[in-house]
Amino acid sequence: MSLFVGIFLCVFLAFIWIEYFRRIDVFEYEKKWLLVAVFFMGMFSPYFVNLIHFFILDRLDFKLNGDYLNDFIYCFLGIALVEEIAKFLPFLIILLFFKKQLHETVDYLVYAAIAAIGFACHENVLYFLHHGFDVIAVRSVTAFPAHIFDSVIFVYGLMVYRFHANRKDKLMVVAFMVFSVLSHAIYDYCLVSSIPFGYIIMLTYYMILISVFVTMFGNALNNSEHFDHRKFIDSKKITEFMLYSYFALLFLISVSFLSTAEELSSATTVAYFASLLWKDLFIILVLIFRISRFKIIPGRWNKIRFELPFTLKFREVFTGPPSTQSLRAYVTPNFVKIQVKGENYSETYLNYFFDRNIIVQPVSSRNSFLKKRYKGILDLKLFLKQDEVFYVLMIFSESGTEYFYVKAKSQGRQRFGSNPIVALLKGPPLAEINEYHEIEDFKFLEWVVLKTAK
Repeated sequence: MSLFVGIFLCVFLAFIWIEYFRRIDVFEYEKKWLLVAVFFMGMFSPYFVNLIHFFILDRLDFKLNGDYLNDFIYCFLGIALVEEIAKFLPFLIILLFFKKQLHETVDYLVYAAIAAIGFACHENVLYFLHHGFDVIAVRSVTAFPAHIFDSVIFVYGLMVYRFHANRKDKLMVVAFMVFSVLSHAIYDYCLVSSIPFGYIIMLTYYMILISVFVTMFGNALNNSEHFDHRKFIDSKKITEFMLYSYFALLFLISVSFLSTAEELSSATTVAYFASLLWKDLFIILVLIFRISRFKIIPGRWNKIRFELPFTLKFREVFTGPPSTQSLRAYVTPNFVKIQVKGENYSETYLNYFFDRNIIVQPVSSRNSFLKKRYKGILDLKLFLKQDEVFYVLMIFSESGTEYFYVKAKSQGRQRFGSNPIVALLKGPPLAEINEYHEIEDFKFLEWVVLKTAK
């Protein structure tokens, strides 16, 4: 029974990530039968790794021996290179025999990711057979996603080579493949070697890897030939799906682990579940919130930057001599704020109203600029300095069509029911707007609510 449950949990984790990619591939859905085929090819790809070890590496007696240099070379050649090639094989089959299915940017990364999910699912089953249920929980947070991210990097160069008009360098394709293998090797080396602070280095690099993945997949979405502003990634729904799914997975692992240990009770289950959750909660939250937030800008190729997926904002605590109040603020957690990067949900939610007939209503009737409600249309989405998102709003008033700008409210109350609150702004003429304009170039008029016109 425990064998069946363990395999089910491994497949459940794979399903979570397959569904994630299905939800972010918003412009054109892939054929389900082909995704299933690629997943199963990925499931069988670890046998390629076994063959390489049996016929080459084992005969060369090439293995880990505790020496820093030897172990890194082994992680690079004996683990990372072999596994990345194995995960690439299902994608290569699609590239050779089903090339018509790879007709846009996103297709490349989705199929590579699905193959990696199959590979990682097989690997998780093997780890479960040797180490039990808790290893599934540990690997679900870092190792499983890292397999996906590295495979995306491996084929990213091929995608850029085909679809980027100014990037036709074949060495660039090879460079991304080497980068993928190196990324995989760094992750493994930090875990298997005895270098000081290995886990901290791995975790820091993993955070950077999350940012790299989001940038690459964002570039694929930006340059999709099926791009449509009316189709967008619902970051809230994806975040909720991933959070609920991961919490359910960890809870099921807790129940399964304790049942095999003959210690199952409500108290022990909750305690073990809490220990699993608490240990990796920060990683899970950063991972899920960041991979759910894409700032999609049509035609944009963002540079790959090695950066953390979040920023730390420190509140100024001591503005004068220490006092009881300032000291209390210093020692409590709210003196620092962790902000995950990416387009926030209030900005994403405005896409529901894009290019639709809407009603614009002042939040307050007192000292209102508009005085009353008007019909209008959100006509354009603009990305200005540091990719700040603004919309052009056309309002149909008694004197004719008037143009304003709106920006999503990002703090405090952001909606009345399902209707977003936005800042109504006046700014430079639309013909003069460029990427150097920022929020200070606009005049705030009032807060208004947007409603869909019936």
